[in-house]
Amino acid sequence: MTPPVLRITRAVFAIGLVIAIAAGALLAIDRVHRPPHPLDPGIASIDTTKRGRLFILHVDSWRLEGVMDSTLFPQVTRLRARAASIPLQTVFEGFTIPAVHAAFTGHAETELVNLVRNFQFAARPVESFFRDAQRLGKRTLIVAREPFVQFGTVYDERYPRGDLDQYLLDRQRPAIAFAGWEREGYDVVVLHYESLDWVAHEVGIDNDRYRRETLYADSLVVRVAAALGPSDYLLAYGDHGHTVRGEHKTGFDIPTFALFVGPDVTPGVTTARLATTNLRYLASHALGITLRPAPYDLQEIGRVISVPIDSAGRAEGRAPEAQWSRAPLDYAIAFGVLLCAIAVAWVVMASVPGEPLSRAGFAVVVAVALAEFLARGPLAALADLLRPGPMAGVVALYTIAVVAKLVVIHDGGRTPRVATVGATTLLALVEYQVIEQVALLGVIVVLAALASWRVRSAWGRRLAQIVLLQTLVYFTLRLPLYLFALADLYLAATFLFSRLARRTGDARHAAALDAWIGLGAYTVTCGWIAGSIEWGFLYRLAPAHLVELQVQWFLPFILAKIPLFLLLTLRVADRPPSRATVQAVMVFAALRFTAVWCMRLAGAPTVEIWPLAEQGGILAVFVAALVATSVWPAGAQMTSNRGVS
Repeated sequence: MTPPVLRITRAVFAIGLVIAIAAGALLAIDRVHRPPHPLDPGIASIDTTKRGRLFILHVDSWRLEGVMDSTLFPQVTRLRARAASIPLQTVFEGFTIPAVHAAFTGHAETELVNLVRNFQFAARPVESFFRDAQRLGKRTLIVAREPFVQFGTVYDERYPRGDLDQYLLDRQRPAIAFAGWEREGYDVVVLHYESLDWVAHEVGIDNDRYRRETLYADSLVVRVAAALGPSDYLLAYGDHGHTVRGEHKTGFDIPTFALFVGPDVTPGVTTARLATTNLRYLASHALGITLRPAPYDLQEIGRVISVPIDSAGRAEGRAPEAQWSRAPLDYAIAFGVLLCAIAVAWVVMASVPGEPLSRAGFAVVVAVALAEFLARGPLAALADLLRPGPMAGVVALYTIAVVAKLVVIHDGGRTPRVATVGATTLLALVEYQVIEQVALLGVIVVLAALASWRVRSAWGRRLAQIVLLQTLVYFTLRLPLYLFALADLYLAATFLFSRLARRTGDARHAAALDAWIGLGAYTVTCGWIAGSIEWGFLYRLAPAHLVELQVQWFLPFILAKIPLFLLLTLRVADRPPSRATVQAVMVFAALRFTAVWCMRLAGAPTVEIWPLAEQGGILAVFVAALVATSVWPAGAQMTSNRGVS
């Protein structure tokens, strides 16, 4: 038997390799056969007689629906009568730094690891509105911490410092911006106001604290407008919106808003929805710069300001047709990644105990993986059809879900009735957010963790582990409640399926169970929401400004929450991770990564391959979690309890 220390060492090494090859594959994809980079269209003409200045107010997470609510933004509602109102389509990534990049460079640059690159906050020599302003001899002051660093050292930066609460520091930013505008004569002043985003993350929109913050942002917009001179401009804009729960993330189509005020701006006009990239054209106009037409939507912009006649019309900017890469280096890199993936798979298999998939079992897993992959569109549509309708249907769904939970916990009579009813009631209260206080949830988690460690009976350990994992899943996954009800039904089906596979002893049934576990856990974790690598649960544990400004330090918590439902499924099935289980999940991951690489070599843009790449990354985390669990004592406990290999 392999010594425990050696098994753990192998597992740690294997986990590191899995994460490394997944991250490396994504990094490499961004550099292989990249879609044509849009060239900066450049300046068409400059009006040297224009002496107006520009105040840019960046309202972080300015929700379009909120702006249209006169009770939240009453003064902005009145101001819109003499301004241009512009609904904005934010960038695909759905967060601040790429949105700011798109707004002031005029093009969006979606990449798989845009997050990693942008959070380096390194000055990048890109053509932008701010570089154009510097060339014209215009002085720019930016009152912001981080998002604008990516444009290089072409502006002055000031930011309030001190040990005060970040919300108080945020309230000090306007004074710095107005000093630069009114007393120091800067030609361009940028004020980034962040508190609205932080409050939305912490409490959502149905809260008095959120309403107070919108009213302050409302007054700030009007205060800036009142400070304008006869020839000055105001561009107030949001980088993204947010959901009713304050969320914004990759793949969410949440529009934001811009307000443009100036001497030659058409008053009271409301445009169709414009891409954020069009803001560069408007900002340039304020300084007397006329940009070349592509890639801006001059048909809608022409409703806001006068545009040159010879460049009027909608600039469609058709994307070039996708073609297979002709660069040998692209294929050499792909082949190298494939070899590394095979090597990692071999190391992982050597680190996990148990028997691998038989030939028949492997065929079953591959068939299931291909069927799911080909049917992922209809499956997503099916999830929408399963949304609860009338109240009677909701009550019936939740009642069935509670019964399913009762069946799982009762474990065929092994768990005493009193414990079964008590645990089911507690978890139902947590699941349906009757109990949602963080402190109380923390107590449940701590007590369940202690019980799973100290309780001697097999049924007691199993029950404690289920309570622990389900509480963590409900807190971190942040699914709509009806989807948690469907997850309960899936867990009950898994429980019954595992009993059947154990009773028959058929290798094909065991392989199908492994596929069912991996596929089902992935579907709940990733398939029902636009992006599961999100950190909304962290806003209930730490101040939003801390999470937003230091999110890189929270990355371990974000990754750790991804496989929680997978571990819960394994516990319900009483099936410890084996080589067969890991192989099944690897098949799912390999299929997605292979598809991503083939699509990129065929010339697909990053936006199209992003969902598959994210799914592959999540499944790679699943593999790492299975390897870790295979050497954890709980795995041995499941084996001894059930005799499952």
